[in-house]
Amino acid sequence: MKKWYVRKVLSWLLRLVALTWRFRVSGIIPKSPSIVAFWHGNMLAVWKFFAGKNAIGVTSLSRDGDALAGLLTSWKYKLIRGSSSVGGKEALDQITEAAQCNVVLITPDGPKGPPHIFKPGAVVAASRSGSELVLCKVHISRKIIFKTWDSFEIPLPFTRIDLEFLPAIRISQSADREEIGKMLERCEEEMRGEFAESNM
Repeated sequence: MKKWYVRKVLSWLLRLVALTWRFRVSGIIPKSPSIVAFWHGNMLAVWKFFAGKNAIGVTSLSRDGDALAGLLTSWKYKLIRGSSSVGGKEALDQITEAAQCNVVLITPDGPKGPPHIFKPGAVVAASRSGSELVLCKVHISRKIIFKTWDSFEIPLPFTRIDLEFLPAIRISQSADREEIGKMLERCEEEMRGEFAESNM
């Protein structure tokens, strides 16, 4: 009961602080149908940006995933629960179906890492659904960084958050394993590239 209460209070405080965040965007904001991929460590900024925009979020079935699901529900998200480690096949099927007519948000290095390593889910779902894959890079000017596997970031009140949406990627629906592998390498390389100078 105590842990539940603490989580509720922390979630309420986070939602309050998030109201003060200031976003600046470069690139084209993704529209349906598409899959938007961003790193697990700075996911809060992206989740908040898409809140109320009829996007679908993907969260794990872990306890951390439960906490995130509660936050996203308060931000009016529809959710798909599952990850590469638990419920992966079912989640992938749901992501593929949802991505045919929605914006689906996913952290390809979650829920347990390794950090900044693209797992196949987002790429495979984009291929099967025929939707665009859009990579989103994040820069938070002032933040708290936790000593977790993903160096999890919480933006401070009134901070500026830069979101860079990279050009949409189309993946063949007939892509084989080799093509998927090359696309994963491309996604990692693009996400690790320099942030757009116009944003900094």
